[in-house]
Amino acid sequence: MPLEIPHCAAPCRNVPVTFTLDLRNVVTVSTQAQLRAVRDLPFCHVCGKLFAPADETNHDHVPAQTCFDLSDRNPPLKLKTHFRCNNEHTGNDEKLGELIAAQRHKALDPANTRLHVNLLTAADGSLHAAYFDNLDVTGAIRRWVGGFHAALYREPLFPGTWFQVTLPLPHGSVKEDAVHIEPVPKQHLAFVEALKSNRALGRIDAVVSCSGKMRYECVWAEADGGDGLFCIFGLDIYGWIGIGDAKNFGARGCTGAYILGSRSAPAGASVATRLVVEFQNRAPFDPFGP
Repeated sequence: MPLEIPHCAAPCRNVPVTFTLDLRNVVTVSTQAQLRAVRDLPFCHVCGKLFAPADETNHDHVPAQTCFDLSDRNPPLKLKTHFRCNNEHTGNDEKLGELIAAQRHKALDPANTRLHVNLLTAADGSLHAAYFDNLDVTGAIRRWVGGFHAALYREPLFPGTWFQVTLPLPHGSVKEDAVHIEPVPKQHLAFVEALKSNRALGRIDAVVSCSGKMRYECVWAEADGGDGLFCIFGLDIYGWIGIGDAKNFGARGCTGAYILGSRSAPAGASVATRLVVEFQNRAPFDPFGP
């Protein structure tokens, strides 16, 4: 039976409340000491399996080093990983790193890149669109989110866990030499609002690395109907809301959600407020915007 995308439960309204913030349960991994403390967890964040003494292992950068300038690669989030689990994603990580770098300051040369750059042209010869058909952005972000979950809660996010993500760049399909862009899903706006409102209260878990150029935040919210909790997350790398053709297809940040099999939150995780929170939301598509 297909699983419907959950939405945040409706908050209480028109109820005057006086409260104080309790940040003791907020989970943050951002300092060098905190990042070092999770380097050697007893399981592989990619496959979720516990390490055996005979396993061949190394350490995986989450996200990949290639996504960052040399001057921004410290302190990184590095997690112990099976060598095979790490190695099989290297090529895709390098290509995604090229795309992220191109957003900032490097023009892509179609003749000198691992990305397959395809150009669609209009009948008058003007450039219509450029797209990549060998880049798995969704798969990379899913794997990174598994690493962030492991670092925050010291438990694996197993393969097969229900997962949904809105990518920070337009995506779609090519039909009859035309690009058909998928619309931004409605839940993206709700996820942005949930992250901003809970950030305003300090009820947000976070991983920050690479000189602050990478930021991941999440909060656990109640699904419609009270059917357990699910995780709402936002991810930003170098302000990548501007990546892709935002002018023609609209800029959007990266948000998503996942649901554990237990339909509960890990111990100590930040749970979303049900109160109405006054906050500015001048950038409703950007989870890290004003």
